[in-house]
Amino acid sequence: MKALIGQGYWDLYLFNTLPTLSIGRADSALALSDDIMNQLSGLMNVSLSRMAYFANGGDDINREIKGGILDFRSGIKMLDSYTREVDDSFFLPIFQSTFDMRYMIPLVSPGSRQQNDVNLRNFAIGNLSFRIYGSFMQILNGKLYDEYFTNERGVAPKHSLFTGNAEVNLFISNQIFISAGYALSNQSTLPSRTFFSVSYTGHQ
Repeated sequence: MKALIGQGYWDLYLFNTLPTLSIGRADSALALSDDIMNQLSGLMNVSLSRMAYFANGGDDINREIKGGILDFRSGIKMLDSYTREVDDSFFLPIFQSTFDMRYMIPLVSPGSRQQNDVNLRNFAIGNLSFRIYGSFMQILNGKLYDEYFTNERGVAPKHSLFTGNAEVNLFISNQIFISAGYALSNQSTLPSRTFFSVSYTGHQ
């Protein structure tokens, strides 16, 4: 969606992830940690974004799938603790801002012509992208967060978090999405996160 703010348009994103299983408390802490460090996690995740494009050879037609993108996002995400053992307060609201840089390489069929006036989506068989991004998060529900991530010596965790992430993504025919990466933060009780996933979507 587009949001008209001031004299220009911002991209407006709304994401939703629903947990499918009830899990134990130890696993719940790990799952919540992953969700904190995942940019698109949460029962509700809403953000505003502004993007800038570079290193695409002036090919504006294909700038969404070719070359570099700088993406600044800011918004709120609401996480679920996956368990109801912590009183009745099991939602964790977080303010989040991210600065994201991606470089994308379209994978096209041999029949495509390498000209700036050709829409490469018509020949695309996939897309390979490299991504690094950093995020700042402010925890807005200290009670729940402290319950999960206070360390063994009783020291409460930081409520202002910084994270760094690196990813490699492969899109195959707009339906199969393979992602691998690594994430870390300035909070020792949030373990560094190595991830690998394969996703499928019916969207063309």
